[in-house]
Amino acid sequence: VDSTDVLAWLNLGLAYERKSGERTGPYSSQTDSLAIRSYYKAIDCDNSRPEPWEHLGWIYYEQKYFKPARERWMEAVKRDPTRDDLRENHGHRRPRSDMTDTGGEPAQSVPEAYPQGWIFDVALRDGGSVRFRPILPTDGEGLQHLVSKMSVDSVYFRFFRVKHELEPEELHRLTHLDYAERMAFVALADGEVVAVGRYDHKETGTTVAEVALAVMDEQQGRGIGTLLLQHLARYAHAQGIASFRAHVLADNHAMIRVFRDARFVMERDLDEGVYTVEFPTQLSAEGRLAEEEREKVSVAESVLPIFHPSSIAVIGASRNPLSIGGRHLKNLMAAGFTGPIYPVNPGAAVVRSVKTYPTNLDVPGPVDLPVIVVPARFVLDAVRQCAE
Repeated sequence: VDSTDVLAWLNLGLAYERKSGERTGPYSSQTDSLAIRSYYKAIDCDNSRPEPWEHLGWIYYEQKYFKPARERWMEAVKRDPTRDDLRENHGHRRPRSDMTDTGGEPAQSVPEAYPQGWIFDVALRDGGSVRFRPILPTDGEGLQHLVSKMSVDSVYFRFFRVKHELEPEELHRLTHLDYAERMAFVALADGEVVAVGRYDHKETGTTVAEVALAVMDEQQGRGIGTLLLQHLARYAHAQGIASFRAHVLADNHAMIRVFRDARFVMERDLDEGVYTVEFPTQLSAEGRLAEEEREKVSVAESVLPIFHPSSIAVIGASRNPLSIGGRHLKNLMAAGFTGPIYPVNPGAAVVRSVKTYPTNLDVPGPVDLPVIVVPARFVLDAVRQCAE
């Protein structure tokens, strides 16, 4: 309609970026090229706009072409020198969930080879979320806790023998990796290690690596194993590993289901009660469609409590029936909401005959939907309390 619309070309480039692996791994040549061409079109329309130059910098950096990334980032700086984020970050990748956003973990130093760009928060099929990040040498205690929370069967399926804890030598070997030939990701929920997936490229001269997963029993059935396997496969593919091989006991139906749910094209061989499963690290077309469908379900489930809450907190509930907080509480009660309603008001013990709580942290039960109706200066504190 209007080929000179810079925003249209910019948005098209962004769309191709998202299409190319949803920023979970290396770009494919086709979609990457389309994104780059879209950004150049945007620059042709208006080369004074910093955004297209900025996104070209991100793309080139993701592809490891550091010099072009720095040059294009500096072009963006020249176009708009008032942009502090460009001046401070020229040549660096777009900020995402990294070790400055610790996901409930204490901040910690990382090894030089640590793949910082492979930290992601993912939505699960039940609407919850976990964080995937590469393992750290300091994760020994977390792995030990994970094993202690696994049932005898789960431990036996993972290690082919019963054990109640990992030996110090094992912990060192499992947490000190080169992030290339040997790699592992942990899944974190509220800062706790609830799953781990790893591969080990043992056979020199081949592109096959052995893969293994372990998920805490109480976290099984949420889709963590499937997502962790896909995440691990993408990383391995970026390292030049073409296929994974796993040794799975015939009775380990949960692990076979993980491989099946991930929609990898598998070859299986049963020998003395042990399956040897081999599959490519590149996801099949069917697998990509299944992954997209899972993501839709996960996102829908994650927002479901907003539309169908089982409990509500009115933060700023007021005894004044004409105030926003007073009217909101009144309307909730008049509408016949069947779940618990928690009025939060530090200055009143009771509102509309309902016991109040000084802060959201004092509410005794879980809250699906907090409604914040407080003066602007108190909003951020209320949000932080909700997060806690």
